[in-house]
Amino acid sequence: MFDTSWTIYQMFPRYYGSFRAMTEDLERLKNLGVDVLYLMPFHPTGEEDRKGAYGSPYAIKDYFAIDPMLGTERDLAVFISEAHALGFRVIYDAVLHHTATDSNIVRDHPEWILKDEEGNFTRQIEDWWDVYDYDFDVGDVWYYLADVLAYWKNFGFDGFRADVAGLIRTDFWTFVKDQVDPEGELIWLSESPQYELCQVFDAIYNYELYKTMYAIWTGTGTYDKMYEKVWMMNDIYSEKCVLVNFLENHDWPRAAAMIKEPERLLHWTVFMYFLPGVPMISQGQEYGETEKMDIFSSYSTWTTKDRDMRWFNLFKGLNRLRHSLGVWQEGDAVPLRVDAPDGIFALLRYSDEEYLLGIFNLSGVSVDGVRVELGTQWDSGVQKARDILSGKDVEIKGLGDGYAYVPIDAPKLLYLPKL
Repeated sequence: MFDTSWTIYQMFPRYYGSFRAMTEDLERLKNLGVDVLYLMPFHPTGEEDRKGAYGSPYAIKDYFAIDPMLGTERDLAVFISEAHALGFRVIYDAVLHHTATDSNIVRDHPEWILKDEEGNFTRQIEDWWDVYDYDFDVGDVWYYLADVLAYWKNFGFDGFRADVAGLIRTDFWTFVKDQVDPEGELIWLSESPQYELCQVFDAIYNYELYKTMYAIWTGTGTYDKMYEKVWMMNDIYSEKCVLVNFLENHDWPRAAAMIKEPERLLHWTVFMYFLPGVPMISQGQEYGETEKMDIFSSYSTWTTKDRDMRWFNLFKGLNRLRHSLGVWQEGDAVPLRVDAPDGIFALLRYSDEEYLLGIFNLSGVSVDGVRVELGTQWDSGVQKARDILSGKDVEIKGLGDGYAYVPIDAPKLLYLPKL
């Protein structure tokens, strides 16, 4: 079950410091206009091979316990109840690929843990030295992990974000979904982008696109490669599962740190929202934060007081527009030819004779306007289209041969009267 009008918001409980602080923030998040709250792990973490002062939240020591520094089960239950009352859906971060090296599972069920040729506990990814992986050739661990998801479903969560789902056998995910959600009522979101996971999951992270964007930001990628990736991913996945688009998350640098020019970041942000799929924003992104999340050593360092509200208001406005425009949520999407410097992207969303044209200058190079191929009906004269971002009319000048000149002093989302 996944609605294409949603926006996902990633919450890191440690940044809040407590479940009560998270509950107090719900009204702000309602005002922001997000729909799905994805909670990063809130369990006790391993101590033996701990990374940082508090350990990785993904090195879980006990799936059925709550980190006492965050509060009690009742505090979490109140958070979920209040979130539901405000119309949010809340999803649990299902870390089922591995467990802390000193977890109760390693102690009580060593037969469930992956071993090397010499019989020592091991892991697939060497750098994750604070965890051991499960051995998914052992059937009993499947039932245990299904019980974990069933417990948190019954606690009140509306679905699951599956951490590194692609490192686990797809038939395992089919099994746990059949066990926990036979009616298909929950949200199933995969962090991994493998196509076969669409057999199980409603939505997947668009990591293939993210990595091409990251390459551009670091000077190692090209725009034509990114455009190719946009349409390749959409063609492959659109009939199977929803793509979740993002500019940052806890594993990667902040978007505002990568794209330092505010005007250029504005174009990238609106572009990310306008792509086919569902946008996801990371806690703090709505204030243009530049410091990457410290998931190993921070508690209660985050506040919304005395913030610059310009980015918040942008995200709020984008969420409002997505909710109100069916053509944005569900319309088909096609790229349009542009006669412009590299880094200019034009995308048309259309549905039931509604047309919404997005034009974005992702390069940061100053450009007054661009030639866009809109069709011969725009060949002559000057016509107007409403820019739903600014609320102003924009003049579009016909140039012949199906092209029109469109100003691009800022990202444009133009409601076209025809096409």
